[in-house]
Amino acid sequence: MAEKQMEIHKQIGENWGTYMKLMPEVGDLYDQFHGEVYKDGTVKAKEKRLMAIVGALVSGCRACMLYQTEEALNLGATVDEILETC
Repeated sequence: MAEKQMEIHKQIGENWGTYMKLMPEVGDLYDQFHGEVYKDGTVKAKEKRLMAIVGALVSGCRACMLYQTEEALNLGATVDEILETC
């Protein structure tokens, strides 16, 4: 199962690269938007990413689950924090 998740993760990156080549202006705006949404504020970025994992789970978006989990880990979330959140 982990191999399939890594395959999906790789495909997401490849698809995003293609998107950025075809529509760089839209991709840049998307990145700017996410930068604003997920930056530290009253609610810290890590907690926002943890909440986003739950949203991804509820919506059933596997790509979102992988992406938000990676971002949460990059911001210092622990496996225990992720599991407790979900």
